[in-house]
This record gives sequence, structure tokens and C-alpha cells, in this order.
Amino acid sequence: MILGTIFGRIKASRKGLFERNGCTGTEIYTHVLCSARASDARGFLVERPETELDPVSACSLCRWSDRCAEQWEAEDSLALVAGISRSQRQKLEAAGVTTMAGLAAQHDRVPRMTMETLRRLVSQARLQSARRAGGPPSFELRDAEPGKGFGMLPPPDECDVFYDIEGDPYFPDGLEYLHGVWYCEDKDWKFRAFWAHTREEEGRATANLLAFLVERMQRYPNAHIFHYANYEIAALRRLTAQHRTGEAAMDQLQRERRFVDLFRVVSGAMVASEKGYSIKDLEAFYMDKRATDVATAGASAVFYEEWRNTHVKQHPIFNAE
Repeated sequence: MILGTIFGRIKASRKGLFERNGCTGTEIYTHVLCSARASDARGFLVERPETELDPVSACSLCRWSDRCAEQWEAEDSLALVAGISRSQRQKLEAAGVTTMAGLAAQHDRVPRMTMETLRRLVSQARLQSARRAGGPPSFELRDAEPGKGFGMLPPPDECDVFYDIEGDPYFPDGLEYLHGVWYCEDKDWKFRAFWAHTREEEGRATANLLAFLVERMQRYPNAHIFHYANYEIAALRRLTAQHRTGEAAMDQLQRERRFVDLFRVVSGAMVASEKGYSIKDLEAFYMDKRATDVATAGASAVFYEEWRNTHVKQHPIFNAE
């Protein structure tokens, strides 16, 4: 936010810049842009516009995320409420509700917010507050609605597939370096990895994964592919278009409604006491805390990038759950 305030207003163009005094247009452009940025930065330091710590999708990769988290904890900030949006925080703050504890005790209506949304947020804040105070993991079931929550689950099949993907945002233009599937074959659970360490391998891994999924769905017509949140589907759509491979297979799987998003199932079925609804947050309900170093998607990306630089075979990225 701060960098955007400093630099966001500077939009220069190379058009109209010509060689003068032996300088190329690019050099003139660079000089003007740097001078303008320095001037704008000095103005920012003098004016000191008010800023606030606002959670964004890149927080897990930010070197200052711990600093923000400490301040949110100290302030009992609404930013800590799982699943709350920025607009919802703004509506609550405008109504005088500025902390998680205040939200947990809220009974009055909030202007421009539906009662259903307010009830969900109040329940979320109450459960999280109890958990932060040292209580055990807890949850409350939401009212059942057709096509939502548990109503989205198909009948279980022993040939179902569980799918996850890992990406490296530090690779130039990003790299989906691992597709992992967990499935049962001959009453034995197996894990299969589709690795990619280059752009070309990324395309081959995508094609091989989709070939595996299509073949398995043809063999087991009642099976489905379970994933958590929309990233996997969005990534596969992008990869098939980018590499021009597996597009027909992806279309077929989607037409047959083979993909089941467990995030939508969970978030639509219950309110949980944890700080978020990622699959790693919800592990508190069914397994002990991970003992490995690779505990989050952000950590996974960091470890993978380290491996790309070292190629150490015993790196934690290859030994994590």
C-alpha cells in the first residue's frame, strides 16, 4: 500500500523522447522516472498520509507479514476474523465495531449488511476468540441448504482421487512444479507425483496428469476428483491454454462435473474456530501439528526455490507430508 502510494501515480511513456546531448530516449526516460519517483517519495515522507495494515493474497510471501500479524493481534483487529472481506470490515468499523471481541458481542444490526452475514461473522468471531483464549478447536454447523455445504458432496466411491498442486511464484512468470494425486488401487492407497522443473516439463506434467485423470474416470464412472479451493481448477485451465495441451480432457472432466471443491463444502457447512479455512488451518481438527518444516504453501514455495538453487536431494521439500 505504501509503495503504491509513492509510485502508483508515476506513469511515464517513452513516446516523444528523442536523443539529446548523446542520451538515448531510454536513458532520458529512466532519468525522468527516477527523478519523479525520488520527488514523490520525499513528498510522501513529508505529508505522511495515513495508512493501515490490510491483509492481501500475497501476505504469505511477504517478509513483513510477522510485523503485521503482531499488530493485528495487539489490536484484536477485525482483520483476524476468518473469511471477512474488506468491505465487511469497513461496514463494521463504520458502525463502531473495531475489534474481534466487539464483533463477537455484537447484537445490533449493521447498516448495509444482511443479518445472515452478520450472524455468520459474529459466530466466527466468538469461536475464534474462545480459541485464541486457549480453548480447543470447535465448530458450529450452518443451516443446511440444498446445493451448499454438505449438499455438494457426491456419494463416496472407493476410486475417488484427491488432488493438490504446488506452485513457485519466484520462478519467472511462475511455475506449477508439482501435481500430486492420492488414490486407492487394489485396496492400497498410493501417491503419484507429476513433477516439473522447467517450462517444458510443466506442459508435459499437465498433459500426463490429465491423461491419468481421464483414464481413471473412464474406468470408474462413479469416481470424482476432490480438491481444496479453486486454485487447482484455475491453474489447470491456464496451463492447458498456455501449453495447448489437454484442453479436451479438461473440458470433458468439467462437463462431467468430476471436480469437487472441498473448500466450498467446508465453508458452506460450518463455522470453525481456526484463523482461516485453508486445509492446513483445519488440520487442527483431525491431526497433530506438523513436525516438518514445510507447513504452509508459502513455506513450500520458499523450500522449492532453495532446492532449485542447491539441488540437495534430502531437501525438506521432498520429505514433507
